[in-house]
Amino acid sequence: MRGELDEATLLEIAAKVPDFRGMFNIRQWSPKMTSAVLMFSGNADSPLPLAGLCLNDTLDAITEARCALHEAFAHLIWYRERSPSKPNELAAVFFGRFYATVVASCLYASGERLADAIIAMLAIDPWELSKSGGSRQVKVAQYLAAEKPGDLITSGVQSLGTSDVWKKSMDLRNRWVHEQPPLVAGGGMQFRRRQQWIHRLADNGEITQVITFGGGDEPEYSIDELIDVVGEALKRFMSLFETVIRLFEEELLQTRPGG
Repeated sequence: MRGELDEATLLEIAAKVPDFRGMFNIRQWSPKMTSAVLMFSGNADSPLPLAGLCLNDTLDAITEARCALHEAFAHLIWYRERSPSKPNELAAVFFGRFYATVVASCLYASGERLADAIIAMLAIDPWELSKSGGSRQVKVAQYLAAEKPGDLITSGVQSLGTSDVWKKSMDLRNRWVHEQPPLVAGGGMQFRRRQQWIHRLADNGEITQVITFGGGDEPEYSIDELIDVVGEALKRFMSLFETVIRLFEEELLQTRPGG
């Protein structure tokens, strides 16, 4: 594992990680506090306390993603520049890929938790979501596109879901869970899960099978590219999260006495 980095380096890393301090106002809306506000306004059965809890859970996952992104940058710096055995690119790639995958996995969890918050905020009937397949975030995105086109949340969800960095981050998470993860340059000799024999057409028209030796398959990413992808995806998700928090607070405050 990496060693200790100096304060200047830590500040350099912190500048690369999205700032989430403005999101902590959601912490004031615990289920009990939200329920109390709603009870006094005659809305004791409102789903907003559940939405607030889901938003707090989402912030937890975002916090975990930020920590992993910080460590991805920190391990690259340590093993490339500060390690006693520097440079150690193999270790830099190993730990960078590990923490990038953690970021992607936390982003997936964040998306699921935010979907639950949106379901509660908009009082979406779970039966409506059961009509489509996929994860909850995919189901919610499909529902919003069909039922609430043009809404602020819908626009934010669609903007995130269609972004290249979000697609790549979810692809990283899904392939890490269900398939072979993407190959990353510098991680040693690696091979894709495919038939190694190559079919070639000879000059005489015959098809021959050949196999090459001496190297692995081409990687899909450099480690720096992979970390940049998940970092930008985190930034974009946090922008959507801030929008949902703002709409949640506006709806909640409108229900309070005198609101």
